[in-house]
Amino acid sequence: MNRILSLAGVCLAAVSGLSIVSAAQAQDAPGEPVFSVQRSSSSQVSAAAWAFNAGDYERAERLGRASLRNPARLSAPRRSIAYANWCAALSMTDQHAEAIAACEEAVSLQPANWRAHLNHAGALHRAGQADEARAALAEARRLAPSEDAVIRAAEILDSRSLASAG
Repeated sequence: MNRILSLAGVCLAAVSGLSIVSAAQAQDAPGEPVFSVQRSSSSQVSAAAWAFNAGDYERAERLGRASLRNPARLSAPRRSIAYANWCAALSMTDQHAEAIAACEEAVSLQPANWRAHLNHAGALHRAGQADEARAALAEARRLAPSEDAVIRAAEILDSRSLASAG
């Protein structure tokens, strides 16, 4: 039943144009870093976001890569979205170095993209770079302090910091 409600939430958010945290990830891995993907007017970028939210990270990675084969056709904000989404998929498929590079590209294209900073924090966290993850998350918090995904990510990183200190 929770899966159905989560899927309904994904569909509702997608129809309304909202960006959301992966429902599959939120249900299955409570201690995992938080990622936020976003749809855009590019069908490949949107398809990659749908795949990510469905928990099909390998398909999301392939679609994300395809959406960036000809990056000049996307405006800088849309390229930032595409790179930030691709970063999340790369990270979830354990391609850490490439994920971090994709998020760095997303941030360079649009420094005010809080999702790019959040996904960067998640990718760094999954790569074992806790200090760098906290720095990236601090920027996401500065840009979007009331976003649920940012708040959840901060809670996860804060709890991990306390656990490793204790």
